[in-house]
Amino acid sequence: MLPFIGDMDIEHVHDSSLERYKRARQNAGVRAGTINKELMFVRRIPILAAQKWRHGNGTRYLSEAPLIEPMKGPARKPYPLEWAEQTRLLAELPGHLERMARARSGP
Repeated sequence: MLPFIGDMDIEHVHDSSLERYKRARQNAGVRAGTINKELMFVRRIPILAAQKWRHGNGTRYLSEAPLIEPMKGPARKPYPLEWAEQTRLLAELPGHLERMARARSGP
């Protein structure tokens, strides 16, 4: 993201300034869902600058946060994990979550 907006002042980061980034990611074969996750990280910064963060004199960095909308694209359909994927997932979970994931529901 830095090559696209890294040298901009925060007040210049908005939907339009992110278009080149979105296009470049799409051209690289990245799906809309992944791009949207990346955009949500960027979107958080101006929200904090408008609502929480303050200059030394108490004024906000931004008067309001710009609207950064997610991209539209096909949603990836859920699919069952293969046994090897399930084994890797369970190995990464803390014990209490592993027990929950292994628990069966229903009769």
